[in-house]
Amino acid sequence: MAIYHLEAQIFSRTDGRSAVACAAYRSGEALHDEREGATFSFPDSDRVAHCEILAPASAPDWARSRASLWNQVEAREKRKDSQLAREFEVALPRELSLAQQLELLRGWVAAEITPAGAIADVAIHVDEDNNNPHAHIMTTMRAISAEGWDRLKIRAWEDRSALARWRESWASHTNAALERAAIKDRVDHRSNADRGISLEPTQKEGPGARGRASRGQQSDRVAANAAIRARNEEMIRKVVAAIVSFAKAIASGRARAPSQQPKAAAGPRRLPSHGPSAKVSAPQPARPPAQVPPAPQAAPVPAVTQPIQQPPYEGPSAAELAWLQQQRDCGR
Repeated sequence: MAIYHLEAQIFSRTDGRSAVACAAYRSGEALHDEREGATFSFPDSDRVAHCEILAPASAPDWARSRASLWNQVEAREKRKDSQLAREFEVALPRELSLAQQLELLRGWVAAEITPAGAIADVAIHVDEDNNNPHAHIMTTMRAISAEGWDRLKIRAWEDRSALARWRESWASHTNAALERAAIKDRVDHRSNADRGISLEPTQKEGPGARGRASRGQQSDRVAANAAIRARNEEMIRKVVAAIVSFAKAIASGRARAPSQQPKAAAGPRRLPSHGPSAKVSAPQPARPPAQVPPAPQAAPVPAVTQPIQQPPYEGPSAAELAWLQQQRDCGR
């Protein structure tokens, strides 16, 4: 089942981050940081299925080199508290092939990132069992052109509404990719509460928590998610049992469907109170009733002698149980 996930963060020098080091980890390449005079190389580079740089057409050639790009970013941002890069971490549907995942990523970047003049450094990460395919999208904070970096950072991205737009846009692009691949699954960027779903959401576990759990070690987050899934399953069982019981009661005539409930008789109409000081006008003589021609008599409706047969209830639909499956598959 396709699962929605998009998180955004900013790499800041205040937190001791290096844009070159972050790019080295995500791309699996060894990159030299000219500012710090250090080379960053990380193991497990086989986790990187693909990486590439997507830049606006007006960007200079050096911006398409990963080492040059992020060293230029480090050189441009001179403050000790500079914000160096923005990153989006997104889940990729494992039902899609690598080529289809790349098409999804390129389409989203072309719609949301490069039109603002920013550059995106994209890396797809996978594991051995293809349980958690995801992508890291590092973007520059400034727009770039043939003349170089803009003087100001992209202010439109600083608004809170930008993240909401990005989240909705990623859901739309993901669903379009699933539809192109003839896959029925769909994702939704909204929370359970916003969708009117009473199921309790799970927490992101991450590779560290799942690794400890797979080695038989204690992981508080994995244990908390297991408890959440158990509560959700119990809630679903109760809802399904109530639906089945009510459907059987309707079929046997012991209950009425909501549309068949009798309407309550209207009570006596109350006149507004005028209070002790209010003036009440004298009653006016009643007007003679208007002469209305009698309505034509409708043909009598034959009485129903046989009870209405309700179709047998065949159990909950796939949509009603989809959330239970998602709780089992979820674990990002």
